[in-house]
Amino acid sequence: MKPLGIVLALLIITTLAHADAFVVDPIVEHAKPNTVIDIGGVSPGEKIELILSTDAGYGKNAEWESAILGTVSPSGGVRTQSAESGDDSLITSIQTTSITPVGTYTIPLTLSGNPDLLQNETYTIQFHVARGLIKGSLSTENVNGKVNEPSTFSVLLVNDSSTLVSLNVVPALPSVWSKPQRVQLKPHSFVTVPVIVTPRFAGPKTFDITLVRNENGLVIDTLNATLVANPTIKDRYSAGLYGFPFFTISLVANYVANAFFSFVL
Repeated sequence: MKPLGIVLALLIITTLAHADAFVVDPIVEHAKPNTVIDIGGVSPGEKIELILSTDAGYGKNAEWESAILGTVSPSGGVRTQSAESGDDSLITSIQTTSITPVGTYTIPLTLSGNPDLLQNETYTIQFHVARGLIKGSLSTENVNGKVNEPSTFSVLLVNDSSTLVSLNVVPALPSVWSKPQRVQLKPHSFVTVPVIVTPRFAGPKTFDITLVRNENGLVIDTLNATLVANPTIKDRYSAGLYGFPFFTISLVANYVANAFFSFVL
């Protein structure tokens, strides 16, 4: 019986030697041990949350209990935080700095669980530090509208990074014309933001729409827009009255009095 027990133990170890990693954020990937997991890009100063499932592929009785990130190569001032526990997921983080050089970085990852059921497995996490991952554009730079009526500029925002980004979309206009908007962009996503402008006088108006990071005030991009506001019929009629004040009711009494005294005298 003793030799049989040893054989069974060896069979169990052999069977469990290839437990896998299931990455759920910022990408979704089923990774084999000793492979490279590329989690995408990040701008200098941003943080990536790397979330892994506790599922090791062998059911609830044999799950991953910790995810340990090793030394970053090259260092670049990058800091990491490992995950020691989790109910359904293990949340780790990778924090870059504003001066982290652009380039590709790797970090060893070790997953471990119950040593009686799972062997430790190692992987290599790879990510890229780059600029220009967040972009903005206008569907049209020139819009025709009417005075005191809202016109819309459509701003397309694209987030090619692997982190959540919070932006302020700020039109360089008085508050009675337009207002800033705050937008959150999920990793590897895009969204169209309507910028509503209500012109207060007729004629062309050129202005900037600035995309600003909410966290640090960093300007991501500046878009140039032009609104040509045409007067409405009401505005034209009002302008006519302002140009000929002798038609206004408030001055009728003055004109009648002047005419009377002119006749008498």
